[in-house]
Amino acid sequence: SVPMPYRFPDLVSAGVPAHESLKDIELGSGDFFSLNLYLDDNEDYVVIPAYYNGGDNAVTIADAEAEEITMSTYAYEPEDQDVSIFGIRFGMTKDEVKTLLGEAEWDDDNYMEWLVIVSDSNYEGNFSIYFTDSEDGPVVSQADLDIREQ
Repeated sequence: SVPMPYRFPDLVSAGVPAHESLKDIELGSGDFFSLNLYLDDNEDYVVIPAYYNGGDNAVTIADAEAEEITMSTYAYEPEDQDVSIFGIRFGMTKDEVKTLLGEAEWDDDNYMEWLVIVSDSNYEGNFSIYFTDSEDGPVVSQADLDIREQ
């Protein structure tokens, strides 16, 4: 389990594979940087924290904060990789997602989206899920959580 703001050392400690040198990438003031952390050797499955430096001084990825995180796959038949966002894993069926999260704000054949409001704070955003077709119907191929301070 990795809490927001998805710091690089926390993701590595939770078992997301990453080369040690990535922690030294530097972000200047106002810089955005999306880091691709591949979960497999074929680079079919990836976790992508989107880092932002809102401060006045440069920071390294090790000290930067990500308020958006994505898990995505290029696999034709996505399979669970032991990572999840809000319990959503690669390869889950659309019915399994609905059972876990309930009805979405937006829902079409290959996309669902929920509004996320963090109680007792000034944060809100969206949780989006994309599906690919499989023999069993639509399955999760991407999940994106974007929560920002309002």
